[in-house]
Amino acid sequence: MSATRTSPNPPHPPQKVLWVGLAACFIVGMLSASVLPRSDNIIPSVVIAFVAVAWCRLDARNRQLRWSSAQTYLTFFLYPIAVPVYLIQSQKQSAIPAIVFALL
Repeated sequence: MSATRTSPNPPHPPQKVLWVGLAACFIVGMLSASVLPRSDNIIPSVVIAFVAVAWCRLDARNRQLRWSSAQTYLTFFLYPIAVPVYLIQSQKQSAIPAIVFALL
């Protein structure tokens, strides 16, 4: 996942996507926990992966970083690893406290 600067784009609010995505994860998780049996509980994982991809793409666009389709697929399938890697590459020093806080 490279962090190469590209041409400027209008800023997009990745924070709104993150909050809407977290609300969607909560709602889907609650619905799937009450409706689906435990073995079919893949829906919340797919929603979380989709929110991770959407947030990373919008954040990369907001920071004027290049984002490829390969990064989209890697982030979707490996989001527990890919999102911290993206944070470290894109935000350098400020990413470490965010990752430590997320692990708590």
